[in-house]
Amino acid sequence: MDMKKYMKLLGFPTLIMALLLGVFLMSAGTNVQAASPVVPGTWNVVPSANPSTTENTLLGVAALRSSDIWAVGYYHNDSFNSTRALIERWNGTQWKTVAHPNPSTTSNFLYHVVALSGSDVWAVGRYTDSNFNQLTLIEHWNGTTWKVVASPNPSASFNTLSSITAISANNIWAVGFSVDTNGFRKTLVEHWNGRQWSVVDSPNLPGRSSVLNSIVAISANDIWAVGDAPDANGDYITLSEHWNGTMWKIVTSPNPSSTFSHLYGVTALAPNNVWAVGFYASVDTFKSLVIHWNGSKWNVVSSPNPGTDSNVLNAVTALSATNIWAVGYKLNSGTTSTTRTLIEHWNGTKWSVVASPSVGTGSNFLSNITGMPGTNNVWAVGYYYDSSNSNPHTLTENYRP
Repeated sequence: MDMKKYMKLLGFPTLIMALLLGVFLMSAGTNVQAASPVVPGTWNVVPSANPSTTENTLLGVAALRSSDIWAVGYYHNDSFNSTRALIERWNGTQWKTVAHPNPSTTSNFLYHVVALSGSDVWAVGRYTDSNFNQLTLIEHWNGTTWKVVASPNPSASFNTLSSITAISANNIWAVGFSVDTNGFRKTLVEHWNGRQWSVVDSPNLPGRSSVLNSIVAISANDIWAVGDAPDANGDYITLSEHWNGTMWKIVTSPNPSSTFSHLYGVTALAPNNVWAVGFYASVDTFKSLVIHWNGSKWNVVSSPNPGTDSNVLNAVTALSATNIWAVGYKLNSGTTSTTRTLIEHWNGTKWSVVASPSVGTGSNFLSNITGMPGTNNVWAVGYYYDSSNSNPHTLTENYRP
């Protein structure tokens, strides 16, 4: 099977495919999926807002406390036929959309969010200007309003930020990629020093495009970013980079497949306990990929694959060394156009699949996950399609022990 065609058939990775193709949407939503019964110790669907009747997607999530959680993504503005960035907030009772600026009249996207306090929240993505150039988009919540914060664009044509992490209010990092004049994707790292955003030099794998999909900070001198690097043939290998307080360096990471090996999410507990997830190609299927940094090298850690046709992990979050969660999707034979949610858990010894709900009969995807500070509560966000697999709706799920 042609794995590139297969990946397009699945429609995933939706976020990554949209980023690479340059395709990458406020009021309370009217289309809300039904909630599953809240059962402690299980994952439950929580109704979320859908401002569009056609397309609504959540891609990033960050939690401050049980009554203050943020999620970002995009939706299609049916009235103006444009894509608008989407920001939703959980107040402890329900998800509500929050008004914020959209600098483009045609397309705006937010991919990730980080929250330091109730008055200090950041979201990153991209937007399209009047000349159809793709520019970085960074927005900040000051406790009252969202505002666009100026951010650099090293490329004249395409720039995007896919992930953000914060050490303190004046030490924040974001990663993504830009496209050079030869059409190569180049890693993009930007830093906030409390006054302005600036580009920080980051390496690229020789002879390949290089993309950073996720970033996590352990300390000011210990930051990891992961992604992937395609060659001219469209074959991907994993990419891992580390900041030591002075410079970014590429760190060798494993590639179970020489044609399709991707890293989409990274989390960290300590300098010798870092986890990254993604997927790789195996014969005619996609397999979940989990790797672990032990302080000296990355190693592949065995992870389950319940889907017979495909298993992809998009994001990972660590609450403790024995409590780590990863989310994505699975696809089984006989349902080649319908995926279901996939959630896996690390108990300190092994990874195992944890039952998770999917809404309706259309495809379901989980894009991101976050833990609640000081608790074992976890939130995941994504999207699901209607029965015709044509219109996506926001999806949020919550786990409470």
